[in-house]
Amino acid sequence: MTDRPHRPLDPVPAPGTVVLSRRRLIALLAGGGLAVGATGGLLGAEVTGRQAPPTTAGPTTSGPPSTPTGHPVTGGPTPNDPLVPVHRRRLVVVELQGGNDGLATVVPLDQPILNRLRPDLGPRLDELVVLDDRHGLHPALGELSRRWPLAVVTGLGSRTPDGSHFEMQRRWWTGDPEGTAALRTGYLGRVCDELGDGRTPAGAAIGSPSPFLEAARPGSTTTVADPDTVWFLTDDDDWARALRRALPALADGAPARVPAGAGAWYDRARQGLLDVLTMADLLDTSDSDVDTGGYPDTTLGLRLALTARLLAADPGLKVVHVAFDGFDTHADQADTHPALLDELGRCLVAFRDHLDRLGLGGSTLVATTSEFGRRPEQNGDGTDHGTAAPALLSGPVNAGVVGEDPRLDRLDADGNLVATLAFDAYLALLGETWLGVPVAGTLPGRPTPPAGVVVT
Repeated sequence: MTDRPHRPLDPVPAPGTVVLSRRRLIALLAGGGLAVGATGGLLGAEVTGRQAPPTTAGPTTSGPPSTPTGHPVTGGPTPNDPLVPVHRRRLVVVELQGGNDGLATVVPLDQPILNRLRPDLGPRLDELVVLDDRHGLHPALGELSRRWPLAVVTGLGSRTPDGSHFEMQRRWWTGDPEGTAALRTGYLGRVCDELGDGRTPAGAAIGSPSPFLEAARPGSTTTVADPDTVWFLTDDDDWARALRRALPALADGAPARVPAGAGAWYDRARQGLLDVLTMADLLDTSDSDVDTGGYPDTTLGLRLALTARLLAADPGLKVVHVAFDGFDTHADQADTHPALLDELGRCLVAFRDHLDRLGLGGSTLVATTSEFGRRPEQNGDGTDHGTAAPALLSGPVNAGVVGEDPRLDRLDADGNLVATLAFDAYLALLGETWLGVPVAGTLPGRPTPPAGVVVT
């Protein structure tokens, strides 16, 4: 397992601290403008008349906390912020790319068959953080669950699952669990189309373009690139300084500067660069380094530190997507998966701490997604592609587990879990319940989101 460190452009900070200079921030931001349009066309053809049947599976809530084993959550944190009006709410989606092992993240304590299916994998029972009498949380996420409300929505998947990363990612990105609707925009992009004000982007992908945020309207979303791809934006050579001075003119779009024959792609790139320069101006409040403190010195830590700063600058940003890869644990899972969850837990603790210091804790919901879970039975020292899995929500939520666990004694013909809730209902929870964007017009199946999860 590698630590996936980022290559710093500035002197290396003290361990455990991410320092973002003004220069580095602008490099990150401007890189997003250069990447605009990179996801265009990835999501297929125009919307057709075919729609998936409505998904109205009713979730159930687990019983009260108890202490069968491990370290219990005694009462747990509760939301204590005043209710936040919908126009002030923010959503940060952390996509666990590769297929996160849900059975090791949230362990079903009442299904001992898991020990026979996986004799060598998974956390020890006495290390788990007990969420209730049926669920134990991986200890790497224990501090997060003890300090802020943590909700788990379990059993998410599709009635017709596919073992391909690409196919299931496409379905998640477009909000189409069964893959029956031909959509060329991402669900989060459609949400941003509804939320955008036309002046600044409503959504941003941090690190690389995300089809999740592919929008229909130019300027609804943008990308904030990793700094290594745009090193010339911080170079001190004369040509680099001249290029930086020219960027606003490129974004201007005045008729005299528009190349002959330029079309929609030119407009999209120009608008993206303009959006990024606008964000850079909002962040350009000081030439001094900003010590965000506490973040692990990893790519995920850097991306979440930047996310907090962007949200604090309040450029109309409503939705942020952050990718975190490495979860395709076919081998060495006993070491790799705990290390991934440890990094996720430490980064999210630092992020929520940062949000609280900025006064944004009560208005920012953090949600995880992953294209699928892992197969219940181990294969050597790893697990193969699976189907259903839980998702985590941190922030203004009612702590607890919502939904019906898939049964390990009732696997499908391929030996995989049977989903109990179509994942577009979970997406509806993020877009409709939290951000106030109706599923009509944004999700083809018009699902009913699970109730009582987020505090609204």
